Amino acid sequence: MTSEIDRDERNSAADAATKKVTGFAGLLQSARNSINRNMEPFSEGLHKVVGGSTDSGYESDSEASVTESPRADKTSVNQREPVLRSKLKKLSEIQLKPEQVLIRDKLGFFLGVVNLCLSAYWLGGSPQTFYKYYTAKAVVLYGSRFYLYRSKNWHYYMLEFCYFANILLLLEVWVFPQSPTFHKIVFAQVAGPLTWSIVALRNSLVLHSLDKITSLFMHISPALVCWAWRWYPDPSVVKFDQMSAEQLKAYNTASWWDIGVLSMSSYMIWVVLYYIKVGPFPC
Repeated sequence: MTSEIDRDERNSAADAATKKVTGFAGLLQSARNSINRNMEPFSEGLHKVVGGSTDSGYESDSEASVTESPRADKTSVNQREPVLRSKLKKLSEIQLKPEQVLIRDKLGFFLGVVNLCLSAYWLGGSPQTFYKYYTAKAVVLYGSRFYLYRSKNWHYYMLEFCYFANILLLLEVWVFPQSPTFHKIVFAQVAGPLTWSIVALRNSLVLHSLDKITSLFMHISPALVCWAWRWYPDPSVVKFDQMSAEQLKAYNTASWWDIGVLSMSSYMIWVVLYYIKVGPFPC
């Protein structure tokens, strides 16, 4: 009697295990069929691009998938792999052909080269007006960046210190051109942390990338403007003949108080404003 009960229990356990395995196999088959159906459009599009046949290479018939043995499936995959690799290589070669390069990249590269040559010529030929060229580029580049970043909800990145320092520079050359103190504060900011950011952030000159060009411009151009403004100020704006002896001395000298304490104070103002806006309790 006991042996019959044990035999019945073993049979019941075996039946339960068989049902679980069958159910798991059904789930695997269903997942496989779903993957095959999702891969068909990609495979057909790939073959259309490279000029191949529209046969996806994947079995979409569930009955054929059921009767196909694992060994035959593995052999089929191994046979298709070299063909797919060859077609992908051909597709890459097509995309790298000159006629496939976007006109936007070509135009961006052309404008980047023109800007590079014009900046060098302008800085050497007319350094006293270089700030005007900087202002025009700042309006275009920062305006386009705000538009692009706003569309991606990235615009809070434009609250970082680099943009704050560029705003200070624009205020110096257009609002406070006669202030020696303001000039020293801005000079310390753009010739110090802003310039070192080129190395720290690994800025690169990629002529066909508007984002990289803007980042490099944001960090290197203010230092060039400050250099030109210090040694070749615009005589129509910075009027030395109207300055007193004390003002001339203040303009031509600098102390640790001016370069260190005052510039750090402006940095702390930005820190407080930034923390209020994007801190744990933004306003």
